[in-house]
Amino acid sequence: MLQMGQAKIALNTLRAAQQFHVWNDEQWSEVQAQLREMDFPGLIPASIRVEAIFMRMQMLEMPKRFELILAEFPFILQATAAPGLRAMFGKWLRLALMGYFDTISEIETALEKSRSQPWRDCNVGPLPRSREDYEYGHFFFLVDCDRVFQRALNTQTHIELALVACALERYYLANQQYPETLEELVPDYLDASPRDPMTHEPWHYRRDEERGFRLYTVGKNGRDDGGEFEQRSNVKDDILWSVEAVAPKLPKFELMSPSELNELEERMEREMREYEHMTIKPRPLAV
Repeated sequence: MLQMGQAKIALNTLRAAQQFHVWNDEQWSEVQAQLREMDFPGLIPASIRVEAIFMRMQMLEMPKRFELILAEFPFILQATAAPGLRAMFGKWLRLALMGYFDTISEIETALEKSRSQPWRDCNVGPLPRSREDYEYGHFFFLVDCDRVFQRALNTQTHIELALVACALERYYLANQQYPETLEELVPDYLDASPRDPMTHEPWHYRRDEERGFRLYTVGKNGRDDGGEFEQRSNVKDDILWSVEAVAPKLPKFELMSPSELNELEERMEREMREYEHMTIKPRPLAV
């Protein structure tokens, strides 16, 4: 989940670099190569396996911790309670691992489906057992695995958009304008005509004059909302990548003069000294 968030932050950097055309063709080609290596949905099963390993390590330690607590009680209580604790945690561990394996199996089924079918039709099915079957073991493994899988598909869609955007920028650097259609990117910048993974249909693309474009996917709902997205309602869930024909002006930035910088440092030091000598007076008690 953390890596997905970091990826979207990094993609915002790509958007800014493309808007102001600050990188050359070699740099954009390198970015393309790195993006092709990313597969967030494919990472989920391995991540859950690692989580299961750490969970198992923690649960194996829990009986020992409870036995240390029991050491403060009479011997007869230790002798009767300790075996029961080990049996109880052993059962929970077995049920939790069973839940992990069921989760991985369902995600891998959805993942295999996503390799050949539109992503809007790919969902992680319910676990084969009810929550009651896992007893307390269900507290230790992921239950709402479809939510994580959908987020991974969403992040990967951003990656696929970025791949096409890189090709568009390389075309722009060579021709000083963006192409009329995405087919013009083949074969110099893309191996094949790009398709929206959500629908397996062509991406929605429109050139804005010569220096801008709008590229978007219809999102999970499969409906063309014109590249619009509403986070709260989820009625419109298109994912848009765009470059403005007229680049926005950067905010004005001026360096401080040496005298202004010295004045700022002195003021900060003075405020820090005042803060160090602050005393908090107790509030009078209400009568």
